[in-house]
Amino acid sequence: MMDCEKLNRCLDQYLDGTLDEAQAQEAKNHLASCPDCACLVQMCKDLKAEEGEVPESFSSSWRQQIRKEEEMENTQQKRKSLRSLLAVAAAFVFIVGGTLMTRDRPAVSATQEKGTSYTYSAAKNTSVNGAVMYKAPAMGASNDMIAVEESAPVMMRSMSTADSASAAAQKQPMLIKRVDMTIKTMHFDDVVDHVQQLTEATGGRVDYYSQYGDHTENALRNASFTLRIPADQVDSFVQNAEIAGNITSYSSHVEDAGDRYYDLAARLETQQKKMARLQELLAQATDVSDLIEIESSIADTQYLIDLYTGQMQGIEDDVAYSTVTVYVQETRVVETREATLGERIAAGIGDMASSALNFLEDALIFIVSVLPWAAGIAVIVVIVVIIRKKKNKKT
Repeated sequence: MMDCEKLNRCLDQYLDGTLDEAQAQEAKNHLASCPDCACLVQMCKDLKAEEGEVPESFSSSWRQQIRKEEEMENTQQKRKSLRSLLAVAAAFVFIVGGTLMTRDRPAVSATQEKGTSYTYSAAKNTSVNGAVMYKAPAMGASNDMIAVEESAPVMMRSMSTADSASAAAQKQPMLIKRVDMTIKTMHFDDVVDHVQQLTEATGGRVDYYSQYGDHTENALRNASFTLRIPADQVDSFVQNAEIAGNITSYSSHVEDAGDRYYDLAARLETQQKKMARLQELLAQATDVSDLIEIESSIADTQYLIDLYTGQMQGIEDDVAYSTVTVYVQETRVVETREATLGERIAAGIGDMASSALNFLEDALIFIVSVLPWAAGIAVIVVIVVIIRKKKNKKT
């Protein structure tokens, strides 16, 4: 189908009658539907009729003008295409660069692995998903606690506040022992049970227990125990723990809390003597204001007596029962073999696909975060363009 541009190109041939029949028919059909081109052809025919033939200079300049217009149109189209390409490239560089600069993917630690976590204390039964967890043996009742405390072998549980002065004079060492160990095993459940049974056998207690990792999903499990073991049974506990699994790390720390303990004992004795004097003054006081002041001093003194007594009992408990922390880590035997070429190619493709997916996710996050700023900049650009157009119309 011929249009105005094609007719202009072959106008000379049409007027000279050198077009083939198909093109000549297309030209006639176009002239029948386009008044402008029909008027142009008629003007050219009239000029030929009046002056013979159109001057070569006129025909040449006319054709040159048409070629210039065509070249200008082609140049403008190329510039538009180049601008569009540059805009797309700039947007791509902006998105890729921004994504690479802002992406942040911290590695998932072992404690974040999907699994079920169990935690319970020594004094309670804990139920998780309907399953009753372990309870420290024979430690639920206060009578049992007292029995264990009274059988503590090292010292001081039988000491009352009345003979704190004699204890201060003796200056016996107050050794607090702490042990940390890690056990790795392929028989996780057996080792956990063994540690609990061994704690019960040595007369100790479980202060804290936690477990994480889901065995049903083929994930490696880990358990953590905080145990209080009688001080004279710690070595026996460690030796029997070695039977359960491979101890990969072990540390022992001994602290002498004697100076702190006997300092508290001396302060306690001072407060007890002060309490005795206050009780005598209270019995002799007759004035109301004196009674109020003495009772206030008695309350403060009793607070200090309770504080020092509690701190001393805490040290005595640490001396009698050593703190043993046991970490149980499940291991697994893994058979290795050299990957085949197909497996390596599949792994490479999988890694590339995973990297591409991660990049697209990061790019989407970056684009969404930049959209508010881009929208604001676009509004400013539109306003500036409108203002410039209005100024150009006025000028």
